[in-house]
Amino acid sequence: MNYKSVTEPFEGAIKSRPDTKYDFVDRDRHEKGYHFCIPFVPGDYEFFNLILHTYFGGGTDFGPRKHEAFSLPFSLKPGEAVHIGRLKAWLDTRSGLAPMPQFNSIALLTSEAPPALREAARAKCEPAVQSKPVRYAPLQASVANSPRVRHESVQ
Repeated sequence: MNYKSVTEPFEGAIKSRPDTKYDFVDRDRHEKGYHFCIPFVPGDYEFFNLILHTYFGGGTDFGPRKHEAFSLPFSLKPGEAVHIGRLKAWLDTRSGLAPMPQFNSIALLTSEAPPALREAARAKCEPAVQSKPVRYAPLQASVANSPRVRHESVQ
């Protein structure tokens, strides 16, 4: 199946600045982030890469190695909107020489989205999209076939 890339709409969309207004902040889970509502034409899509940029130490990009490639497919049918659940980039660190931590690996964590988060995401959509039926289809880490994509339980 030929999947279309979904990465281009996200490029540059989530770089933090001091005046950044996050859609949600969860101090208990050490998370802050955004809801995205991006219009696509009906078809088959996939997430296949993740690059995380950190400004620590002058700036560095982290992403999976070639042998850690993954595919998280989803589809969009005519006349519908689809909610793909929560996606979280996770950067594993370990102690290094002070004050610089050593970054060990990057992972993409998938999880379900509670109804309140789904409604908050839908509210960011254009009115024409808000009126469409929404199919809830969270991405399944098990189909990615990569150690860099994991499921995270969210309560």
